[in-house]
Amino acid sequence: MIRLSKGNMLKKSMALALDDNLDDAIGFLIAETSRHVRRSLYARIAEHDVRGGSWYPLRVLWQRDGLTQREIADRLGITEPSVQEMIRAMEKDGLVERRRDEADKRKIHIHLSPHARKLRKPLLAISDEVNQIAMSGLTPGDQQLLKLLLKRVKISLAEDFRELNGMQKAKTILNFKDEARGATVKTKK
Repeated sequence: MIRLSKGNMLKKSMALALDDNLDDAIGFLIAETSRHVRRSLYARIAEHDVRGGSWYPLRVLWQRDGLTQREIADRLGITEPSVQEMIRAMEKDGLVERRRDEADKRKIHIHLSPHARKLRKPLLAISDEVNQIAMSGLTPGDQQLLKLLLKRVKISLAEDFRELNGMQKAKTILNFKDEARGATVKTKK
């Protein structure tokens, strides 16, 4: 039987307490912060009859209209079936239309509707407002530092994932439906 001194027992119980405290877990903090940002943003863009699931495809298409479904999926880091569902809903909402490629009939390009183009300015203003709210308690220097540190964390985890899977230059694609149910990660070379 191993006996721990009072000091060692205290250190061990403090370590366990820290491990059990979700608010000290970086993954939890990032996930919770992301959830709150999305809630705030989605509530505001809903006033313009835009679903939350349309936000990121709109952002991608505002940067470059006429991408294929695969190109949108690659830019968002999600599966093509997930993008297909998003595009289907966006089409129903009058935000996009599909057009077959004249040169390669197999390809279908996604184009913004005139209505979606008009939404760009007000929705980006809403996005800026949410970002300002999120950063309101930080100095400009702290804001830059936070962005830099989050980018480093993202890069470290992306590298770790590639190493864990033994894949060089692999693309990671998350299926958000599966992720919500418990996490299925699909990789594509």
